[in-house]
Amino acid sequence: MIINFKQHISLYLFFIFSLLFSNNTKIHLFELDNIYYFSAQEFSQLKNYKSISYNDKSKIEIFYPNNKLTFSHNSTFVKYDNTIYHMATPAILKDSIFYIPINSFTRLAQQLNIHSFIINKKDMKIQILEPEDISNNDSEISITPYSPANTQWKIQTIVIDPGHGGKDPGAIGYHSMKEKHIVLDISKELGDYITQNMPDMDVIYTREDDTFLGLKNRTSIANKNGGHIFISIHANASSAKSARGYEIFLLQPNSVNEAIDVAIRENASIAFEKDPKQYNQNQIIATLSQNAFLKESEQLAIFVQNALKKELPKTRNRGIKQAGFHVLVGASMPNILIEVGFLTNKSEAQLLGKSYYRKQLAHGIYLGIKSYIENYNNQNMIK
Repeated sequence: MIINFKQHISLYLFFIFSLLFSNNTKIHLFELDNIYYFSAQEFSQLKNYKSISYNDKSKIEIFYPNNKLTFSHNSTFVKYDNTIYHMATPAILKDSIFYIPINSFTRLAQQLNIHSFIINKKDMKIQILEPEDISNNDSEISITPYSPANTQWKIQTIVIDPGHGGKDPGAIGYHSMKEKHIVLDISKELGDYITQNMPDMDVIYTREDDTFLGLKNRTSIANKNGGHIFISIHANASSAKSARGYEIFLLQPNSVNEAIDVAIRENASIAFEKDPKQYNQNQIIATLSQNAFLKESEQLAIFVQNALKKELPKTRNRGIKQAGFHVLVGASMPNILIEVGFLTNKSEAQLLGKSYYRKQLAHGIYLGIKSYIENYNNQNMIK
């Protein structure tokens, strides 16, 4: 049989195209709430990448030959080795399967030069290509498009967590002043400042009344609502009646004694929960080993501290510290805990009992958050 040149080329192209789109490089495409996703587990299995799912922490790690990707449920943050990237749409965990948004991940993958994807919505399949395999083609299958609306990432949701509540009063100071009431009022004032001055921002409260809420439930609310910042508001106490001032904490179990004392007191809320044994120090350490947000949390703490210094120049600034707070464990976003003052200091308790002072505290925190967001968005907006 004689094959002419055109037939030869056609057969060759057909052979190449068949290899390119063979089933052993395809994974399923899923549509959830009008957004297209793929399964991280199926992707890892197809590419022979090791993956580890931490369903209790709502995280998954995918191990490339020389790199590691970490996704968190309901989070737009992605950790690639020690660098943080952002997707326009969060990854989600559903029925023990992690779903990754294909549009967002395609852009990230090309930025990292690790993979490219071609989608076929008719067959609901995704073709996985190595970067060198991408070429122009005239088929109906098209590379997932990017648009500025899809790819610009901005901080959008702030989660405010008033500490304690319900059967857990928190610290009790002069005149039986309870921490749970003071911090709820400051939290609401903070939320009001944000919504009034930053109308495009979404504000989520972990509690809006005198309700008890477990420590794990607080970060769970933040993650489920796709929070970009988590602010936990508390009031301090000390056996030293002279102790006064505000301080900001980051999650870190290796702390100085003074910070440990504060963490022990705040973690005492565990005693009010049905299953206190679910919390342990090893859990904090394990979570920290995967904490992708410490740098951002540090920057957020600095902005809030600087704003509070300007707003309350006469109030003592006790600095930024680190301690193992269970309430911050599992927050898939930058997170800080603010101790607004000491209820056990007579003069400071009197101030905290006054509405104008609580508004000043809330305003200072708001200004710090606002400055952080403006700085962050300016650095991370995709041009």
